[in-house]
Amino acid sequence: MARTGIARCAVDEVAVIGAGSAALRNARTRRFIESDSLTPSRSFFFAGSEGNVARWLVRLDGERADLEEFPLRFPDGEIYAVEKDGGVYLTGPEFERLAGAEQVREHARGAAEEMSAVISLVWPPFRKPSIGNVQREDDQGGVSGWVFVETTGVRAKASIGIVVIRKDGTQETVSAENQRPTDAQRLLAAARATPHLRTALVLWAFPDRAWWLLYRVVEDIETHLNERQLATSVSEAGYCSENERERFRRSANSAEASGLGARHAAGRSEPPKNPMDLQQAVVFVKGLLEQALRDGRS
Repeated sequence: MARTGIARCAVDEVAVIGAGSAALRNARTRRFIESDSLTPSRSFFFAGSEGNVARWLVRLDGERADLEEFPLRFPDGEIYAVEKDGGVYLTGPEFERLAGAEQVREHARGAAEEMSAVISLVWPPFRKPSIGNVQREDDQGGVSGWVFVETTGVRAKASIGIVVIRKDGTQETVSAENQRPTDAQRLLAAARATPHLRTALVLWAFPDRAWWLLYRVVEDIETHLNERQLATSVSEAGYCSENERERFRRSANSAEASGLGARHAAGRSEPPKNPMDLQQAVVFVKGLLEQALRDGRS
C-alpha cells in the first residue's frame, strides 16, 4: 500500500531539558507533530531530568471519580495505575515486553477491562473509562506521544476500609490506601487463575446486564467449580440456596417472568411462583461472582 505524505509542523514551547543549569531550564525547544493517514499522530518533546526509568504510559479518559479508583486499587504489579500531571495512566513492566505503541494500547485496553470489572464489583456506580493516548518515557526524560482517534445519575462514594479482627478480639480499620495487595488486586488475581472466572468477570463489566448475560456469568462460575472439582453448582458450593438458584434460572428462562429479555420464547419455560425481577437478579449474580472470587479453595 502506498504511504501518503506526512505533514509536519513545529510549535515553539518552553521545556525543561535536563536539570543541569538555569540556562537550560529556561531554554526554548520545538515540538514536532507528525501525522499521516496510516499511523496515529505522534509528537516528540523533552521535559525531564536524568535518572528516569523508561516506561510506557497509557492514559485513561473518564470522570475523576472513576479514574481515581485505579491508582487506589491497583497501585503496583505487572500493570498498575499512576497519577501524572493531573491524569491517570496504566503502566508497568508487562508493557515492556510488547512491540510498539499500538500493541501497548491494545494490551492496556484488556487490562482496563479486567480492572474495571473488579472495580464495578466492589463499587457498583463505577463507569468504565476509555483508553486514551500512549506515551513513551525514556531514561533521559524524553517523551514520545501517540494520539489515537476513536469513533465513537447521581453517584456517591463512601470511604473504603477493611475491619481487621485480631486474635485478642481488638478491631482495627485499615484504609484502602494501606492495603497490599489491595482487595481489588486479590479479586483480579483470583479471576486470572481460571479462564471461566475471568470470562465471568469480564462479562460482569458489560454496562447492559441483560438476563442472558447474567445467566452466562452463573454458567461460567459453575463450569469453574466443576473443573476444579469443588462443586457441581453454586448452591452446592454454598454460595446460595438451591431454591434461590432455581428461582433465578427459571426467571431467566421464562418469557412470562422476564419478558422480552428472557432466554426462551413464551410458553417454553414455566415461570417460578415468585419470579426475580432483573434488578434482583443483578444483585443475586453479583453476590455469586464475588463469593466465587473470594473462595479460598479456588
